[in-house]
Amino acid sequence: MTSWLLSHVLEHFADPARLLAEAQRVVAEDGLLAVTLPNVLHYSQRVKFIRGRFEYTQTGVIDATHLRFFTFYSALRLVRDSGLDVVSTLPAGGLSWWRLRNVLSSGVTGRLDPVTAEPAVLAGGVPGQTAAELGGVTHRTL
Repeated sequence: MTSWLLSHVLEHFADPARLLAEAQRVVAEDGLLAVTLPNVLHYSQRVKFIRGRFEYTQTGVIDATHLRFFTFYSALRLVRDSGLDVVSTLPAGGLSWWRLRNVLSSGVTGRLDPVTAEPAVLAGGVPGQTAAELGGVTHRTL
């Protein structure tokens, strides 16, 4: 089984769809392609935008080396448009967010996830525990 992890990689490419197409070509049929991206509309970043700040930094969401920016939804669209089917997703977030998620309803967390977390999508079959830890599961459309 050949699997790839593209963790905070696609935003560094002018044409991330091309990289996803190549990854899809080389990932084994029973393999897994895991994709995580920074969320440019994370609530902490929104506060900076509201205050009129769009400043490149050495690391983080507005990293000076990022060529592309993604939201929770545009990340899912990129994966789907690349010929992968999204089966599920699990937003990546800090420990405090995961504690809060345990007491909120799924309806509330579903509305908050796009602004409180980074999108994490799995494309393609690493063992289930790894898939759950990384975010979501997608599979190849052959």
